[in-house]
Amino acid sequence: MLRFSTNFLSKRCLSTFGYAQLGSRSVVKVSGPDATKFVNGLITSKMIPHASKRLAMTIEEGPEQELTLGEFDMSKNWGILLESPETTNQTVSRLGIYTMFLNSKGRIITDAWIYPGFKPSEDEYMKQDAEYFIETDSSIMNQLTMMFKLHKLRSKVSFAPVQDVNVWACYNDNQMDALYDIQQEYVDLESTSLKTPEAAYKNVQSFQRSSFFQESIDDKITAFAFDNRVPDSGIRLVLPKDVTPTQVISEDYLPEGSEISADEFNTRRALFGVPEVPSDITPNKFLPLECNLEYMGGVNFDKGCYTGQELTVRTFHTGVVRKRVVPVRIFLLPTDTSELPLELNSQDPVCGCVPKGQWNITSDKEEENQSFVSSPFGGSSAKAARSRAKAMRSSGTLLSTYHNIGLALVRLEDFADPSTNFFVDIPGAGDGNKNLLLGIKAYIPYWWPE
Repeated sequence: MLRFSTNFLSKRCLSTFGYAQLGSRSVVKVSGPDATKFVNGLITSKMIPHASKRLAMTIEEGPEQELTLGEFDMSKNWGILLESPETTNQTVSRLGIYTMFLNSKGRIITDAWIYPGFKPSEDEYMKQDAEYFIETDSSIMNQLTMMFKLHKLRSKVSFAPVQDVNVWACYNDNQMDALYDIQQEYVDLESTSLKTPEAAYKNVQSFQRSSFFQESIDDKITAFAFDNRVPDSGIRLVLPKDVTPTQVISEDYLPEGSEISADEFNTRRALFGVPEVPSDITPNKFLPLECNLEYMGGVNFDKGCYTGQELTVRTFHTGVVRKRVVPVRIFLLPTDTSELPLELNSQDPVCGCVPKGQWNITSDKEEENQSFVSSPFGGSSAKAARSRAKAMRSSGTLLSTYHNIGLALVRLEDFADPSTNFFVDIPGAGDGNKNLLLGIKAYIPYWWPE
């Protein structure tokens, strides 16, 4: 597979800046004295600062003192834990994090954003019970709520939908250096001072007064996060329904009138190779590492137990991930695939001809190291058996399409061979209800580690 660069974002079919209301996303609030412990036991990210994993399935209290937070009451509204992946230095923050909820078999129920409240108007706010805003797709919310009810037991925690907010995604490719500088100033993972709720509270107040925001935002932001799943992704906002991003974000970063559709934002996300539930990831079917969760900083392998941990940790430590989600180019045959850049083209003939659904990807590569014998009962030759075995071989699954590009779960071993061609054969989607044969070319996202 080829590794693509970031120059595809300059194509005229996509805006270089904009903000999109994600109407398919909903928010639920989890609150109570046990909220931190409760949420920590259900997600792949780490929220309990004073537990460190020594073995794969055990935890011990009290890591080295210089890495831990200050002593405070975690049953109150203290914020959220951030931990440096390089040094494991821990800090307190009031910014959201990306994570996933897994079922007991280690399969993804949904991806999610976990936010502490971003609008503390007074010190009394931190004396209330801990609360978190959990954002995920609306279609998954009922299943997620049932999961909460199943695991609540005697925990002092409550959960309720938040009806009066909208979720927004914002980005500006021309201001990414400025956004990076803002993060370096206010989200320092190596900080030795951001160790208490009070420090995080003062830090977010200072952040709200920075040039990144309008002069007076008046507690208009319910929750905020830097979208660090992929470099240059932008920010994520949860705002009251009567507030838009241009009312809180500086015009230098987000010009007035730059609103885009959720479809355009999701197309950009697909070009980056970032899958989401349920548009790309079918709930309860895929493993988190197949969906690049460790590359996107959404899993902590040094935390204590959580639902679905065993398979996730075992997969990570064996170092074997045979399939991953990658961006793909979809094209009509015949096409010369030797030079086929991953570029969005809304005028491509392939646009609109791929029905919704997930489609099997096959290749023209002959199966190797297969032995065939004739059936003792007759009626089946070795050649026929070989043909059936080849037809049954799957090199991946086309998960979703956005114009002429898409996201696919591919078998890395198969796609590593540049001489192999890959296809999707869709019954009844061609002219005259004939099969539609499409070519597939996969790419390594530029942000993956070398």
